[in-house]
Amino acid sequence: MKKKLLVVGIDSTLGSLLPKYLIEQKYSYYGTSRRQINPEYLYLDFVKNIDEFDVNDLDIDVAVIFAGVTSIAECELNKYYAYEVNVNSTIKLIKKLIAQGVFIIFPSSNYVFDGSRKYIKPFEVYSPNVEYGRHQVAVEKYLLKEYPENACILRMSKVLCANFSLIQAWISALLNGVEIFPFSDLYMAPISTESVMQSLIQISTAKIPGIYQFSANDDINYIEAANVIADTLSLDKTLIVSTYGRDNKILPQNLERHHTLDCSRAISELRFQCPDPGELTAEVAIETYKTISEQEKIYHPFYGN
Repeated sequence: MKKKLLVVGIDSTLGSLLPKYLIEQKYSYYGTSRRQINPEYLYLDFVKNIDEFDVNDLDIDVAVIFAGVTSIAECELNKYYAYEVNVNSTIKLIKKLIAQGVFIIFPSSNYVFDGSRKYIKPFEVYSPNVEYGRHQVAVEKYLLKEYPENACILRMSKVLCANFSLIQAWISALLNGVEIFPFSDLYMAPISTESVMQSLIQISTAKIPGIYQFSANDDINYIEAANVIADTLSLDKTLIVSTYGRDNKILPQNLERHHTLDCSRAISELRFQCPDPGELTAEVAIETYKTISEQEKIYHPFYGN
């Protein structure tokens, strides 16, 4: 029998993408949102009604917790609120769901480590140097200690999807002859939405506990990514102006050099393939380009004119 999933934060960036894959696999699902815009979604605000929230009558098998404060900058600026949402309320929800027999999938990130080394193994010592990473460490530790057989941690690097806002902004600017200013000291090891969602569904089906890690096979900095995009779409590379995050109020601890993780378990058990960061950036650029208005593309050679 197919599982019933609860997508906590169904209107988040990743949460909004999961239903497409669930429908393809003929999964039933419920979604939660704090915005009360869509009547099909269950109302859940991590600050306002976490104590009253109940899914006991819904026969949920698995819950994926996407909701939270995920902006590194916002976690630094609003530490108390972010901790309340990302740690206290998240743990409260986990306790409640597991008591009702629900298996937990907790998306985490490479920010539980400090980025000083490549290909970090799953059980190396935590070393977060940003508030967001500390929040994830707190929840990870709780799950591994209290519910090691009832939860799975998906530790991921940056997930790139079509319409990724920064890439969309870069392409739009370059199409209009406007300079862009990518940071040469800001890195990522991006993975695709497709790979994350397919792995998540496999884990949901089998209720596999433990930690899985996902990242590209190497890091790419933002200036390199911008050049890949320009090359892929035949855009003017002279409009790309290299700059430094450290000179633009980006805190040093946010400029982690390495984002790659040891993905051995995901490769062997889920058939995950670590992407080449340049190739993935090019693929996402093409998909994003397709969504940009026809007016912006009308005289552009990549569009076939």
